[in-house]
Amino acid sequence: MNFSVLVSVYLGTKASELATCFESLLSQTLPAKEIVVVLDGPLTTDTEHCLHQYCDRLPIKLLPFPINRGLGLALRDGLIACEFELIARVDSDDISLPQRFQKQVTFMVENSTISIVGSALCETYNFRNTSTKVIRKAPKTSERSRKNRIRNPLNHPTVMYRKSHVVSCGNYENCNLFEDYLLWAKIIQSGYKVANLCEPLVETTVDNEYFKRRGGLKYVINEIALCKRLLTLHYFSKIDAATFLCIRIPLRLIPNRCRKLIYLTLLRTRTA
Repeated sequence: MNFSVLVSVYLGTKASELATCFESLLSQTLPAKEIVVVLDGPLTTDTEHCLHQYCDRLPIKLLPFPINRGLGLALRDGLIACEFELIARVDSDDISLPQRFQKQVTFMVENSTISIVGSALCETYNFRNTSTKVIRKAPKTSERSRKNRIRNPLNHPTVMYRKSHVVSCGNYENCNLFEDYLLWAKIIQSGYKVANLCEPLVETTVDNEYFKRRGGLKYVINEIALCKRLLTLHYFSKIDAATFLCIRIPLRLIPNRCRKLIYLTLLRTRTA
């Protein structure tokens, strides 16, 4: 079955990481028929060079925009530009394991009532010349997601979705840092089902800046905006919203080293 891949790149994209991402797409046991790459504003010369190199090796379709508009709007237009019903979302700095697409396409073909399938995510933390692998799990079914609404139900870099279902729910929106969470809420509230495969199908590398980016007042403001939106959608009850903010706001305002410890000990599962 033919499917598309959706990638977005911007000025901060590193050419070396993009090349590694593309190499993982070349290694798929079931390759994509189309790879839509949204150019969200100007790029570095190295990133442009990398793109042109891989245009000869992969079925890349470039979708350029003159200014950076943010990930939500970039993915919104990119999704519309995809030719096929099944679309795999890929981050430009992640590695898709060789059987990712084959396993997800097979699952979607066999489970026609599922709108989105994701998977666990393998994160490699590189600190002080040491490397630690942890697994970010996700709820297996929509029912489990509904019972634990304050948790993001899908790992965004791992998902494959049905284009028509995403479009019918309003597609991606501009929701800074949380365009994925908002989309999943709209999907679930519309009665569509999501699922996650238990095994990790994507690998990503994390540095110390990861935890810094997940802290600070700006992050809190964005989470409050998301919470208000989820209340409006009736995805959150008032109790859900209060719980969400009471758990998350302190996590964003504590020192970075404490936030890092909580992520690594409570929010992730170490691999053997």
